[in-house]
Amino acid sequence: RVVEAFSEDVPRGEVISAAPGAGAEVRKGSDVTLTVSKGPERYPVPSLAGRTPEDAAQALEDAHLKAGKQIEVYDETIPVGTVVGGSIEASKLVKPGTVVDINVSKGPAPVKIISFKDKPFTDAQTYFTGKGLVVQRAPEDKFDQKIAAGNVISSDPKSGTLARGETITFTVSK
Repeated sequence: RVVEAFSEDVPRGEVISAAPGAGAEVRKGSDVTLTVSKGPERYPVPSLAGRTPEDAAQALEDAHLKAGKQIEVYDETIPVGTVVGGSIEASKLVKPGTVVDINVSKGPAPVKIISFKDKPFTDAQTYFTGKGLVVQRAPEDKFDQKIAAGNVISSDPKSGTLARGETITFTVSK
């Protein structure tokens, strides 16, 4: 009789063991069981993108793998709380029980506020609009002895970060 089993050491198609073992006496017509290698046991990592973290963890378990840590990552397109992917690329063959971390979207990366002081307002407007912010000009321009007309005097906020869709306001020189 032939049975198959996975083996990390014995190549596919070769005998791993025999029962009864070598040197044992058997009666004529008795069964001898040969265990033949199926090669290393490997499973493909399932595609996790677009799933909930719970569904991704279940998919990994169903694939004989283990869910690792949930790691929050910025993503420009995947909604907050949705899985972006795993720490091991989908469809890669891995050993059973391999731990795969789950990357979960925390939305788009925040926009870092950089200074446009004494630079044209139109440059600031183009830059921050391109980054996804709402750009406003203060209701009234102000006089400034050192900054040319049309250039930025200050911004609100001056520094830090803003989430896409938030507003940055510029005071412009007269």
